[in-house]
Amino acid sequence: MVWCRASEDDESDQAKIQSNCRCQMVDAFACLLAGKIKRVKRMIIYNLRFCIDFIYQSVYDCFMGNKDEILRSALTLFAARGYDAVGIQEIVDQAGVSKPTMYHYYGSKNGLLTAIMENNFRRLLLELGPVTVYSGDLPLALTTIMRTYFQFSQRFPEFYRLQLALWFSSPESEGFLAVKEWCEKQHQLLEMVFMLAVNNHGNMKNRHHAYAATFLGIINTYIGLSLNGYADLGEDTIHAAIRQFSHGIYS
Repeated sequence: MVWCRASEDDESDQAKIQSNCRCQMVDAFACLLAGKIKRVKRMIIYNLRFCIDFIYQSVYDCFMGNKDEILRSALTLFAARGYDAVGIQEIVDQAGVSKPTMYHYYGSKNGLLTAIMENNFRRLLLELGPVTVYSGDLPLALTTIMRTYFQFSQRFPEFYRLQLALWFSSPESEGFLAVKEWCEKQHQLLEMVFMLAVNNHGNMKNRHHAYAATFLGIINTYIGLSLNGYADLGEDTIHAAIRQFSHGIYS
């Protein structure tokens, strides 16, 4: 009887052990499942964020692309036919946008022109800043400045053609008013070069304004000829133009 009770006790202990093992397995499985669910949740959240970011970027690129396309279309049309001859409808048709979209970004045709001038003149002035310096060698300084202008006009021919046309338009026109401030800034940079050169070239004293206007005039004349296929803006042209200009200011 004692043996039987021991056997029954053993069976009871085994049952408890098996029960505990099953509970532990269930708990382990539950933990594993919970872990998987957490990972799945993280994956879902990550994918949702990725999709949202992708959609946002796509929409942003679409709208920003539209904004840039409006500028490009306007610049092309203004340069080809003149600012006054181009209407808003032509611009939005070429850009593939609606009038409300154009007005949302730029407000008006004049707002478009202002944005074109600002974007491109800032780029030009940024390139001119480091080269409009005088370090004792005026021909070298002028050569570098002219080369900078020539290279810029070759990279952005439509803008350069447009701003030249506007600079010589009526002083009361929207076109002239759009370029006036930027052209004056160019002149100021060039005037500073000639003012600094006075210490080595006394005959230039108080002539910096005239020299700057003449020098930029020569630059723009060559660029204008080049834009219409009548001149090459290579190094030979640069050196010939600098010799011609220097002969006048040194005499």
